[in-house]
Amino acid sequence: MRTAIIMTGLLVAAACGDNTQEEAKKLAQEQADKLAAEKRASAPAVAYKVEVPVLGGHRIDCLDLFPDVKPFSDAISAAEKRAEAVEMKQLDRKEQIKRQPGVNAVCEFRRGGVRPTAEEQKKMSEKTQRLGVLPGDIYCEVRVDCGKPFDENYESNCRKLSQHEGHRDLGVFSCILKTIRAERDAYRYKLYEPDTKCYLDVLGGPSVTDDPIPRGCAKAAIDAIKVESIAKYKNLGPTPADLVEAQKQSEEAATP
Repeated sequence: MRTAIIMTGLLVAAACGDNTQEEAKKLAQEQADKLAAEKRASAPAVAYKVEVPVLGGHRIDCLDLFPDVKPFSDAISAAEKRAEAVEMKQLDRKEQIKRQPGVNAVCEFRRGGVRPTAEEQKKMSEKTQRLGVLPGDIYCEVRVDCGKPFDENYESNCRKLSQHEGHRDLGVFSCILKTIRAERDAYRYKLYEPDTKCYLDVLGGPSVTDDPIPRGCAKAAIDAIKVESIAKYKNLGPTPADLVEAQKQSEEAATP
C-alpha cells in the first residue's frame, strides 16, 4: 500500500514537472513574439518606388506614337481584301478618361470617305442585314498604357483567364480576349511592348468581327511604337488630379 502511494506521488510530480516546462516554453515564445512585433512596429517603413515609363493619366499624342497611318491602312486593307483609306483620331482628355481612366492615349483608326446618309443606309440595309464598317466608323482602337508596372507573370496569368488565349505570332506574347458579337467572334489583343515598357490594348470597332482586323492593327501598333515615341513624356510629375478623382469615382461605382 505504501509503495503504491509513493509511486502515485512520483507520477503526479512528474506530470507537474512536464506541465511547468510546457508553460515555460509557451511563455518564452509569447515574449519572443511580442518583442518581434514591437521591433517591427518601431522600424521605419520602407517605400518601394515602382518605375514606369510615363505615369498614368499624362496624355501622349497619338501622332507621336503612330506618326504614319499607312501600316494600319495596309493591315486593314489586307483584312478587308480591298484598298481602304484609314484616318486616325485621338480622343480628347475628357473622352479618354470616360473611356478608360489611367491610359495615356486612345487612338481610333476609322474608315475614310464620305459617310452615307440615313436614307442611303436604309436602302443598303434592304439588301443586307450587315452594313459593316461604314465611312467614319471605327476599324480598330489602340489604347496605350505606359503607367502600368510590368507583370512578370503576365503570360501565365493571361492563360488562367476565362475566354482568353495567347500566342507569340506577332513577335511578343499576345493575350487575346475572345467574345461573341452579333453571333460572330470578336477579338481583343493585349500586348506588352518590351522596349517602351508600355501595354497596348487593341480592339475592333463596334461593327468589326473576326480576327484579321484587330490582329493587323495590333501588329501595326507593336511595330510602330518606339522608345523615342514616349521620350518627351517621361518625368512629367504626379498623376493629374482630375484623373485621380475619376479613378476614385470609378472604384466607388464598382463597389457593391
